[in-house]
Amino acid sequence: MDAPIINEFPICLECTFIEYQNDEYGAGVIGQIKNVSADENIIKDNKVDISLLNAICFDPYTHGYYAIGKRVGDAFADGFTIKNAK
Repeated sequence: MDAPIINEFPICLECTFIEYQNDEYGAGVIGQIKNVSADENIIKDNKVDISLLNAICFDPYTHGYYAIGKRVGDAFADGFTIKNAK
């Protein structure tokens, strides 16, 4: 991989293209992550800590920007708990 990296970005994901999807729900690009470059300020215990990233995302339906960072659950384990509670 020899993708350009913007030094001011705290994280860079280098991907290879898999497929382009376009249907009634919208358009998207599917890729496979091949390399991750991250600033040392967002690394904790040798892993990227998303809460240190200060990332935002755009919601096209409300035209709003939202902060990302607070952990609200554990993937798979929470779903398993809910599924087995029924």
